Amino acid sequence: MKFIQILILILLFYIPATFAEEFIPEKSDKNGYVEPFQMFDNVFYVGDKWSSSYLVKTTEGLVLIETLECPYGRWIPGNVKKVGLNPADIKYILVTHGHSDHAGNAEYIQRMSGGQVVMSRVEYQLAKEQAKKSKGEGSFKASSQ
Repeated sequence: MKFIQILILILLFYIPATFAEEFIPEKSDKNGYVEPFQMFDNVFYVGDKWSSSYLVKTTEGLVLIETLECPYGRWIPGNVKKVGLNPADIKYILVTHGHSDHAGNAEYIQRMSGGQVVMSRVEYQLAKEQAKKSKGEGSFKASSQ
């Protein structure tokens, strides 16, 4: 009987963790998936077919430009790996403006990489307004200059 109680306790902790993994959409043409590729020199395309996302390899680490619409930006860490780089090396996440197809996964990429989100003060305000209209938490922290 004691064994069954212990087994149930273990399952109660294990099962929620299994289901808590974040949703990553299917990588299909229908969803707009594009295989990542090296554009030139140290610049890589890691976006989808509707919104661009670029990765720049520097001596100080990786710089990601744009984070795509949620949930499709969740492909970015895997795409970074596919071009032979480590998503944990993303130091800066540059967002050119506050629309969701550019800033939509900033918090996710920030959480996955520890990188710093950088955008203008005006676009940061726009992103916050857009996030309030969404179902997400809108919790990324950006540097605005």
